Amino acid sequence: MTEQRFFTRVDLDTIILFEYNDKKLKGNVVDVSVSGVLIDLDDEISLNKDTEYTIDLFIPNSTIVLKAKVKMIRQQEKFYGLQFVDLDLGTMFLINTLSSFKKIEIGKYYSTEQIADVFEMDNLLVTRHFPDEKITGEQLIEFMDKMYERLNS
Repeated sequence: MTEQRFFTRVDLDTIILFEYNDKKLKGNVVDVSVSGVLIDLDDEISLNKDTEYTIDLFIPNSTIVLKAKVKMIRQQEKFYGLQFVDLDLGTMFLINTLSSFKKIEIGKYYSTEQIADVFEMDNLLVTRHFPDEKITGEQLIEFMDKMYERLNS
């Protein structure tokens, strides 16, 4: 039987910190979606399915660290399938654009057309934010950081 997915998963190579018994355990994110995250912890631990845990998920090329509450839904050795609990709008926005963050190169220039394509946005909307029609990867990451802050304020 195949598992049905309601949200797109994004492969993500980034660090995660997992709070467990007053410690922060380090691991790696395998993939993430709006509904949850699959992680590979450095150590195998025993988790309770009914307990809420806290994670810190580091966004690639960004200063943002997402803090989220999760519950374990499955475990296989050091791999843990975690379901998000009560995500805020800003966090949902960032998770939806994580695949875009992976495509941004620091030091590279992007046209508004490329930006619209990377973030799957309308080119007119992008041009309104970037009238010079050219922006660096750093400026683009900064823009996304501001969008996250606005959605969480």
